[in-house]
Amino acid sequence: MQPERAVLKMKEGNYVTIRLKNNKTPELVAVDRQDGPAVLIERRVVDQRKQMAFCFEIEQTYYLVKVDQAKLKMEMASEIVFSDCHWFVKEDVGGGDHYALQSVAEPGKYLQKIKNRQGYIFILSADITNSATVTDKTIEGSTSNSA
Repeated sequence: MQPERAVLKMKEGNYVTIRLKNNKTPELVAVDRQDGPAVLIERRVVDQRKQMAFCFEIEQTYYLVKVDQAKLKMEMASEIVFSDCHWFVKEDVGGGDHYALQSVAEPGKYLQKIKNRQGYIFILSADITNSATVTDKTIEGSTSNSA
């Protein structure tokens, strides 16, 4: 299965994307306009639970969103290969088309948006009540060029 180009939009209207900091370290951020790299999303169903993994492509390098020892990280890769540490369960939080994302990797924390000096970034939190709620929409007629 090939990941599909999509948009990840938050209930508050922000878009989920990545930013490369001065030292080229990527971080997951929320922005007001979708003018960054498109997100690549792969979807699956495991035990009747909808899941998704996602990444971004910048200059032929993929940045896979990953959970590593309860921390949110961006993994650089030359091709897209998702393992359990990259997958998130779509949790219904009563927001219509919007849902919370809970990591499949232990300890099963939720994506949360917080404010820092540069804007909004994402972390992992055990508290679903403060989790970021997002919706994903496939960009019609597009798949990634690789795996």
